[in-house]
Amino acid sequence: MHLRTAEVLFRESAPVDAVARHLLKAPAVGEEWAVDALVEASGQASCSGRAPEAIALLRRSLAEPLAASRLVRCSPRSAVWRSGPTVRPLYGI
Repeated sequence: MHLRTAEVLFRESAPVDAVARHLLKAPAVGEEWAVDALVEASGQASCSGRAPEAIALLRRSLAEPLAASRLVRCSPRSAVWRSGPTVRPLYGI
């Protein structure tokens, strides 16, 4: 159900955070649009100070089967680093 909803929202150009909310609850899609939505929503969450949400979105993006070169861009470390000193120790950085 969540995957189908995410697909419909994506095709209708819904806000990326709405698409990503459904992708978080869906199994891996194996499509570039899903990763793009998750990574973009993660960036928005990070810029808005919502580090835990940004990390969850990036982690979910890593569940998608992609080329290694693309996975490097989706590292949760980038979201953790921006989140401030309260989150960094949880991840050992």
